[in-house]
Amino acid sequence: MPFWIATRDARACASWTPIALCVALGVALAGSGCKMLAGSPSPVVHPVQRFPSGMTLQDLVVTNRAAAREGDSVEVHYVAQLPSGTTIDSTRERGLPVIFTLGAHETLRGLEEGVVGMRVAGSRRLVLPPDLAYGPGGNPPLIPAETPIVIEVELLRIVASPAK
Repeated sequence: MPFWIATRDARACASWTPIALCVALGVALAGSGCKMLAGSPSPVVHPVQRFPSGMTLQDLVVTNRAAAREGDSVEVHYVAQLPSGTTIDSTRERGLPVIFTLGAHETLRGLEEGVVGMRVAGSRRLVLPPDLAYGPGGNPPLIPAETPIVIEVELLRIVASPAK
């Protein structure tokens, strides 16, 4: 029960010290299921990785599930944006994820490279230089020449590559 209901008299709360208020608030939040006060870890901020190709990658969510590797078919949701934040493509808006095979050149090269090593239910932010996205010419008028692309991608599932 929240402390302000338990007191039955709002005037009694007015005389509480700041420490007493903090303790009461903590008890109320812990009782409501709030896990931050119950010792749960704070969100992890993963470092940005930079590759010789110019791509940057930052894991947003990392799981302990299966990792995608070259040759696997993967199903992903993604949102692709210009550096300005303008969305140029989104499987989420369409409500239809895409499936492609890593290394088969079925999609943007940078997207394929960025998904290798991802774990199922994980997500990443990729910044693709033009050479790994739409090329130096872009795709006018939507994508200007020499424009990097920002992609947030979530790996939904992996269809493992056949045994060799």
